[in-house]
Amino acid sequence: MERRALVVDDALEFRELVARILRREGFVIETASDGIRGVELARSFRPDVIVLDLGLPGIDGIDACRQIRGFTDAY
Repeated sequence: MERRALVVDDALEFRELVARILRREGFVIETASDGIRGVELARSFRPDVIVLDLGLPGIDGIDACRQIRGFTDAY
């Protein structure tokens, strides 16, 4: 069974590090650098796990989390 993870962070080096670790654990990864794109990807990619930074451009991580919780129960 394919496991999916979404990593949302505006810091490229952190995004890449977390994505690399999750890939090594067998996850298929998508990444976003801002809250708006993170919400869009959460809706279309349907991840099982979301790593979400709080200080994001566009909409912050708290607002992104509220929106995402409206349509998914990802961890």
